[in-house]
Amino acid sequence: SKHFFVKMIVEETPEALKRIGEIAVAASEAYREWWWRTFIDEPQHVVIETFLILFILWLVFLKRTTLPYKASKDAEVGLTDREIDELVADWEPEPLVPEDKAPRNDLDSDDLAEFVVEKVDGNSLRVVGYRNPLLNFVGFDFLALGQEQKHKDAARSALNHYGCGSCGPRGFYGTFDVHMKIESEMARFFGADEGIMYSDAASMVTSAIAAFAKRGDILFIDEACHEPIWTGARLSRSHVYRYKHNDMKDLEAKLYGVEEEDRRLRRDAKGHRRFIVTEGLFKNAGDICYLQKVLELKERFKYRLILDDTFAFGVLGATGRGTCEHHDVPISSVEVLMVSLAHTLCSVGGVCVGSKEVIDHQRLSAAGYVFSASAPPFVSQVAVAGLSILESEPVRIIRLRENIHKAQNEFSKLPPCGLRLRSTEYSPIQHFELVGHETSQRSREMQTEILSQIQRIVATSGFAVAVPRYSDLGIYQGKSPAPSLRMTLNCTHGSSEIANCVKAIHSAAKDVQLVRWAC
Repeated sequence: SKHFFVKMIVEETPEALKRIGEIAVAASEAYREWWWRTFIDEPQHVVIETFLILFILWLVFLKRTTLPYKASKDAEVGLTDREIDELVADWEPEPLVPEDKAPRNDLDSDDLAEFVVEKVDGNSLRVVGYRNPLLNFVGFDFLALGQEQKHKDAARSALNHYGCGSCGPRGFYGTFDVHMKIESEMARFFGADEGIMYSDAASMVTSAIAAFAKRGDILFIDEACHEPIWTGARLSRSHVYRYKHNDMKDLEAKLYGVEEEDRRLRRDAKGHRRFIVTEGLFKNAGDICYLQKVLELKERFKYRLILDDTFAFGVLGATGRGTCEHHDVPISSVEVLMVSLAHTLCSVGGVCVGSKEVIDHQRLSAAGYVFSASAPPFVSQVAVAGLSILESEPVRIIRLRENIHKAQNEFSKLPPCGLRLRSTEYSPIQHFELVGHETSQRSREMQTEILSQIQRIVATSGFAVAVPRYSDLGIYQGKSPAPSLRMTLNCTHGSSEIANCVKAIHSAAKDVQLVRWAC
């Protein structure tokens, strides 16, 4: 059988080759005829196609390429041994850690241009460049829970039990029982249906706004709102209308303007979502929003309200339930209520409370919840412990309010010094701003420099106060809050400490004015 197959192949091969040759000749003749007809009918098509074929053949077979690493080696210029020795001798390595500088208290020192905190110990701060500790009037630990041993014990116990990290986002192995506990406890505290916890307070604000407002929707935002609100508005890609800070007439006029535009363009107001966004207690101004008037306008013009109560939580209201309790309005009148756990409860993260529908929507649509790793369990346990202290010790809120009144009364007794208090009597965030000649004829940069000079003089008296810096990335659209000197109070500051700090600010302002305006 083997010889049979070999014989068959030998006999059939010439015939097969002959048939293949005939097919090739016929195909070439057919292609030549097609090419000539095409050249006669569409010569430009044949020319372009022929050029491309030749170009491809050139690239594949003729073009010589140079390997990058060979080119770099060829381009290297060799150094002689003598030149290498000279370069090594001249080289001076920079220290891995900057050398410590001796503490200096002179105001012209560049070391004091920025305050770098080395250590926080209760109400004392260790600041680079100062020999003695400074009294802390810059922190946002309003109820001084960060100084509580019970707070630290709760963190240590939870850390031993759960470990440190959460291992992932809430929807993917990142949910612990303490996360759900702080959500339910915060919802109970505010009297809402449910709560949702974010691992970061700022991302809570930006994510919640962007979860509800989308492209084409409308946001009305108070111009004094802090940075996370403006970031959330940018992420939402909605139409943003700024209204003057706490100016309800301006807000009403702008709402009327949008309503008239709807009527003129025959636009259906139900075709997109509309929100009023504001803070309860304004970080950048130290005053409180007129919530009752905002609610009245929202109902009249058919808007929803997003309220960031980050700095009002634990501060406003008889029991610390924030702006709604302060104005005696039901929390159900606010569609989206956000609070931070970082300030009043001295923890990490933030919680948004509201109806079941509002919370469920965020669990699938809020980027900061869906994609970010959940908060470490031990900080959530700290928040639970902090909320328990807030409810069991309302005296902390009373002491905080007394300290605020003390600061305001002390400053009102002093003669004019070129500064005025622009904050409310309910706010632990007290802003001092320049007035009169100092603002009308000075640029923003100059005002900030004057306030920084006052800050440094106050620091030499033993008190740490702040000059807020605002983002220059266009967050505020060129309308950043006015420069100010900020003094932040907590419930453990003593009356004499507050009085002395206010007097130090007043004295420093007078000293700076004498130096600055004499020329």
